Amino acid sequence: MFIYANGSDVPFIDVKNTDGSIKYSVAAQQAAYDKFVSNDPYLNKKRGKYAERNSATTPWYNRVDMRFLQDFFIETGGSKHTIQFSVDILNLPNLLNKDWGFKQYTSLGSATNLINNPLTFKGIDATGKPTYTLAEFKQQLVTTPYQKDISTFSTWGMQLGLRYIF
Repeated sequence: MFIYANGSDVPFIDVKNTDGSIKYSVAAQQAAYDKFVSNDPYLNKKRGKYAERNSATTPWYNRVDMRFLQDFFIETGGSKHTIQFSVDILNLPNLLNKDWGFKQYTSLGSATNLINNPLTFKGIDATGKPTYTLAEFKQQLVTTPYQKDISTFSTWGMQLGLRYIF
């Protein structure tokens, strides 16, 4: 992907609604593109250049799970019985702070349907140059490259266990 230096360098065309009215003007897309590039350190550093293969990656993700396990012993009739109680906390950092432990994915698609380019090719203009529109996310122009994955994969969870050993 070529990273244009400024939004004004991108040959955007207006995005229109089905009734023909303008949904996103060229100026709005240029401003959103500038925000999008500024919000990612790699893209911001590479303005006016091509992205290198496998160099722009999603933010690092740390997930720490915790387990508490306690055995209780009972001896009756010469045999030992054990009751084991466990508590598993999945994604402990997210339990401690709502802003920790989130996996992030590109805002250009869902966690299962990733798109890697914020620009959508629309065609060739009369001078032979390509034209583009800026991608949308949740009915708005993209301005941030990553979104939090708010799903059971990223939020904390608790599992209780009880086991009888004889």
